Amino acid sequence: MLETHFGTPLTVIGFSKAEADKLIAQDPLNTFTTTRAGGIRELPGLGPVIEMSSAVMTMSSSRMPQEVGYRIMKAVKQGWKEITAAYPPTGGLDAVEDAFLNTPEIKGVYFHAGVIQYAKEAGLKVPDRLIPPEYKGPR
Repeated sequence: MLETHFGTPLTVIGFSKAEADKLIAQDPLNTFTTTRAGGIRELPGLGPVIEMSSAVMTMSSSRMPQEVGYRIMKAVKQGWKEITAAYPPTGGLDAVEDAFLNTPEIKGVYFHAGVIQYAKEAGLKVPDRLIPPEYKGPR
């Protein structure tokens, strides 16, 4: 079993754009992201790959105060280097911008008001569709 595990060459295939579009048409919560060429450490020569991702990532309640969500997001961004050290696949990602980019355009899918507050204060472009009704602050 170990010989098979370590001795069998494997690669990542990913989805074609047509396959991804077909799956999204069946269920808009099927989300995809494109991993850049060289983005898989173990396969540095692999070109860009369309992979299934998760739009959910992290969930919270709109009942959690905006200030609490803001402080959590701020702590995540300030500690991103340590997070990446603990979980290397997060290296090269931006916790907010990449989340915005990879969230499907589905009515009613919002980010926590505190995340929106943090993003706006950081000068990030926030898609209007991701701003929840309970967000208090500049639009």
